Amino acid sequence: MGGSCCIYINPVADPPACTDVLKRCRSEFQKNPVQYNLLDMYGVNLVTTNGKLWERHRRITTPPFNESVSETVWDESARQADAARRSWMEQSAAEEATVPVSGGGVRTTQHDTTGIAFNVLSAAGFGIQFSFDDVVRKRAGNKAGKREGGGDDTDRSNVAKNDHTDHVMVRYRDALTLLLAHVGELILVTMLHQIWWPKFAMWGIMRAVADAKDEYGLALQRMIKEARQAVEEEDVAFADQQEKEAKAKKKAASLMHSLIKASDQSDSEEGNATVERGQGGVSPGLSDEEVAGNLFVFNIAGHDTTASALNFAITLLAAEPKWQDWLAQEIDTVTSEDQSGLKYAAVFPKLHRCLAVMYETLRLFGPVPNTPRWTAQSYHTLTIEGKEYLIPPDTEIRLDLAALHHDRQTWGEDAEAFRPDRWIPNSTSSTSATTTTTTTPATLSNKSEDVDNQPISPKNTIASAASGPSNGSFDWQSESLIAPVSGTFLPWTGGPRVCPGKKFSQVEFTSAMLRFFKGGARVRVVQEDRETEGEARARASRIVHDPLVSITLRMKNAEKIGLQWYVKSE
Repeated sequence: MGGSCCIYINPVADPPACTDVLKRCRSEFQKNPVQYNLLDMYGVNLVTTNGKLWERHRRITTPPFNESVSETVWDESARQADAARRSWMEQSAAEEATVPVSGGGVRTTQHDTTGIAFNVLSAAGFGIQFSFDDVVRKRAGNKAGKREGGGDDTDRSNVAKNDHTDHVMVRYRDALTLLLAHVGELILVTMLHQIWWPKFAMWGIMRAVADAKDEYGLALQRMIKEARQAVEEEDVAFADQQEKEAKAKKKAASLMHSLIKASDQSDSEEGNATVERGQGGVSPGLSDEEVAGNLFVFNIAGHDTTASALNFAITLLAAEPKWQDWLAQEIDTVTSEDQSGLKYAAVFPKLHRCLAVMYETLRLFGPVPNTPRWTAQSYHTLTIEGKEYLIPPDTEIRLDLAALHHDRQTWGEDAEAFRPDRWIPNSTSSTSATTTTTTTPATLSNKSEDVDNQPISPKNTIASAASGPSNGSFDWQSESLIAPVSGTFLPWTGGPRVCPGKKFSQVEFTSAMLRFFKGGARVRVVQEDRETEGEARARASRIVHDPLVSITLRMKNAEKIGLQWYVKSE
């Protein structure tokens, strides 16, 4: 080789090899700083670090994703989904009464689910609620609340009034909304900043993104400062103990507050200990800059992932309505039996089919088609399909998640089909003439373990489940989700670097689906001129299966699919 040849291992779609790479992430197969340092724009973080520094970030950033935050996510997702469903129902009813169905329908599902995900992140991340009304105004073409760079014309009516907090949160919302919609441009702006390209030399959307980048950073710094002050004041005595407990519970439900508190606890537990970073040492806790860096990547990673999953899932269910009835069996039964007011702790563990819809959607349309790893400065061995290879230093290994998720050896000959019941082989409402179970399926709905931790043969369970639901009786207690063989299903990746927001996204998705489809709600594809119902569904399916890969996977022509929401008659 003599230095004149470079080795590029791409792609890798062998499940055991992928599992091995992900498990050996601490010192062997790391993230390449050249690729990931662009996400350090607000501070180093969990995504961009390696080694001992990553271990410190992981130790501090994992605990904040706790049950208090999950409860907030559940409640806020329900609030946003209820408002979205009302809006969709009203639009569908109005169009049905006044205009021909062809060419109509709700064509903003992708936009609306993006708004839902943003509002949930704001509530769970910072304790600030925004209204879905803002999403509706933007959909209708109202410029109020929409920032394209310069000028503050946002409607503040839906932000809690609290002196300067109102203004700070509006700046945060406006700036982050623009950044999340233009992540590619944001990365380019960051690269230009690194070579000292002046902002006045940028124009159009690039200048708007550069301004939003600065504004978001300032707003984030202000909110972190206030949250840190709140943490320091928690021990101040309250005359009313109930008031103290109520305020403490509300603060604990904020991801930012929990992150700062976990960081401070790490400081106090380890005293003056330091960890190596470059030639110096840093506190075992997180600096304000590092808190900002982590909150930013949580927004980037969590926003598009759930928003896209909701959009794909709704459209897939509209294109294949038999799965709506299958899903509704669970939702109707659980809601009719519920006596808790649909509280998180009582309901979430029962919604296996809602999670199955999420898993199947992410299997087919995962937000990240592949993930790269890097051998750093050492040689490492890797076994691929039973043969051991010696991988040289400075070599990239790209794990092909899309290939893993569509592999017919794992998922069967219908691997390209949307079949959520493949995740519940003991489904009481599915017919299975060929199912053979080798191991008791694992129930994941109320557990925190990774999906890929329990080895169950997908060839004998997932791949052989029924090809469609039947109208049999339903008993949610008899159903459970399977855990596929390690390395075959990695939408949140796996190993020690598995996404800490995995449970967050599951709770958000499940809560939203429950609200969308409870009470007999259904959605169908609007037929265009001279289309039959079957042709309309087939057209929607073709659009869904032709997605766009940018920063994450998105539906390329979502607005070409009109959806009509209605309540199914008995």
